[in-house]
Amino acid sequence: MPQHQYLTKGETANLMRCSVVTLNRIVNDGLLRKIKLRGKVLFAQSDINAFLNESSAA
Repeated sequence: MPQHQYLTKGETANLMRCSVVTLNRIVNDGLLRKIKLRGKVLFAQSDINAFLNESSAA
């Protein structure tokens, strides 16, 4: 089974070169899936990559 890498909200915003507020908007719009684990909001690296690839193709 493949190992998934997860990033925090801050790490994800930094990688996407956006603010945390913008990241929250992206999540609320249903464009990127978040995962809640032990009270932390995390994002799968594969989901982030798919979002970035899709948004750069548009």
